[in-house]
Amino acid sequence: MLDILVHIIATQKLKTVETIHLETELIQKMGISYGKQGGYLAFSQCIQELCEDKLLEAIKASKSNGRNPALFNRYRKQREVLSKEEQAEFLFYHYKIKTTRFLNHPDTYRKYKQYVQILSEFLYRPDIEAIFSVPNTAKERSFQIFKEEKFLEDKNGREFLTITGLTLNDLNCYVTYEPFFYSDFTKIEPQGKILIIENKDTFDSLDRCFTAAYPKIFNMPIRLLIYGEGWKITRSLGFLSRIIDGPCQVYYFGDIDATGIEIFGELQKTYPNIPIEPYVQLYEQLLDKYYKDAPPIRDKKQQKKYVSEFLHYFPEQSAKRIKTLLVENKYIPQEGLSFGYFREVIRTDV
Repeated sequence: MLDILVHIIATQKLKTVETIHLETELIQKMGISYGKQGGYLAFSQCIQELCEDKLLEAIKASKSNGRNPALFNRYRKQREVLSKEEQAEFLFYHYKIKTTRFLNHPDTYRKYKQYVQILSEFLYRPDIEAIFSVPNTAKERSFQIFKEEKFLEDKNGREFLTITGLTLNDLNCYVTYEPFFYSDFTKIEPQGKILIIENKDTFDSLDRCFTAAYPKIFNMPIRLLIYGEGWKITRSLGFLSRIIDGPCQVYYFGDIDATGIEIFGELQKTYPNIPIEPYVQLYEQLLDKYYKDAPPIRDKKQQKKYVSEFLHYFPEQSAKRIKTLLVENKYIPQEGLSFGYFREVIRTDV
């Protein structure tokens, strides 16, 4: 009776449970066994036991139910618990699946229970060594195991792996990144830097200038010019490892607005192993040319994230200017630096 009652309480969405509803549902689940196992007397003993174990707390203001033994009309759930049956299930799961977190978070276990069972059965397969001898993409492995190709890479899948103590490497699979569009000048500047451009027109202008003259701007040689395509680069920069071996310094140049700054911040957050900085000199050129005449921003709902991290790279005066633009809801698009401007600057460098 106790385990059934614990399960009933655990599945209740509200923090407060009513005694009469608990008993009614218990009778429905147990049928004639309810009476055979002691009926209301046994039920009241179970409630008392759960209170002693700090799983339930009596709400004294709800008053007595008037029965013998007396119970309060309502109780407050203190913490969730797994039933003994659920705990027993852990004994049969594959040893590589960690279950400690599930013991303390029953709701999380019930959320992922089917995935735990499926993965455990998969790991017990007699041909598992042969399966894992061949690396798969994360989506391929996810479909192979769960018949859900996106699970291992989505938010729930990442949480599931963290809780179970597993990694994609344990499943011999890897994430693939969307390829990005780029121009490669490595043969000319093998030790050059990498420059990401947020928007298409500015990328095109720089690409034409580098191709016609030399891949260098403000005396900084460029080996790779990447078209960031707005937010897409936050999902695709991992593709860089397919192009370049070893360490590399990356610079970013985008619009001076909240979105451009947020893209930069997300890049740093998503790819902590890649050194990424704003290309300060290009941003300062925008400020020098358009700060006084900066237009009002069209989308006033932009979130102002990573601003302090971004401004950390700038001299004090430039940082103040950018901050003022954000406060006044103004912006400067990177298209303010045109093809003609880049052509002159690059000619001067050469």
